[in-house]
Amino acid sequence: MYDESEKRVPFGRNYCSLMSAFHFLSFTVVLVLSIQDSQVENYSDCVATIAKNFYSLTFLSVHCLFICVCIVLAKQWSQYKGALNFPKNDKFSVNWTNVQRAQFARRIGLYLRSFRSKMVPLVFLMRYALILALCWLLIAYIVICLGAPFLSEHFKTASFVTCLCLNSVWPLILIEGPQVDKVLKAMQGKELDLLGKILYRNALVGFLGAWLGAIPIPLDWDRPWQAWPLTCVLGTFALSFVSHIWSFYDLCKVQNQMKKSTLLISKKKGT
Repeated sequence: MYDESEKRVPFGRNYCSLMSAFHFLSFTVVLVLSIQDSQVENYSDCVATIAKNFYSLTFLSVHCLFICVCIVLAKQWSQYKGALNFPKNDKFSVNWTNVQRAQFARRIGLYLRSFRSKMVPLVFLMRYALILALCWLLIAYIVICLGAPFLSEHFKTASFVTCLCLNSVWPLILIEGPQVDKVLKAMQGKELDLLGKILYRNALVGFLGAWLGAIPIPLDWDRPWQAWPLTCVLGTFALSFVSHIWSFYDLCKVQNQMKKSTLLISKKKGT
């Protein structure tokens, strides 16, 4: 029904709907677990426990895994091949019987070319890992420069940076691909289609949630949930949830318009 570029809209709709459901179910489960915690005695402790669960290593691992699952499911439902599309091995066929008779240097060259062709998916995976790691280091540097503790609470800061990446730039990279030019263009918000703008907006909203969440930390209320990085985690997760719902609504409107235009064109051709 749609070409590959038009499939990005239903892909984005499916992805945002799955991520919205994940955020809602995650908050519900974490809320129930926090209330049942025997150490929780009042409202402030409950909020602090919820935030601690959101940046725990277990939840961050589940969040990362679910993002990949959401992308794969959205690809299958929309038939879009662009996101997380690992290239296949390069076609390189050689008559190895004749190669044994060739010169030593030529045999070495053919073996290396054959090995390189088989390593294409692994190299692509390494590029993904490298760009994700570089983005993590860049965001960690910015967060530390803005005042986040590093030496005293390095684990909490690292967990918060991971949470921020999962709710901002990492989904953008996984969907758009590990090409540096595409990533830079997407992060700058230049020459983007609808899905690119949606991913760019989701990333900005995630950073906005972290920034707004930092406002209550220096206040002298002496609440348990004011400790670093609890409010930042809650702000990032809450606004990311709102952003995914907003994006789902926008993508649904555009897809309905696409369906109406397709029906009008088919009716005109039928007449």
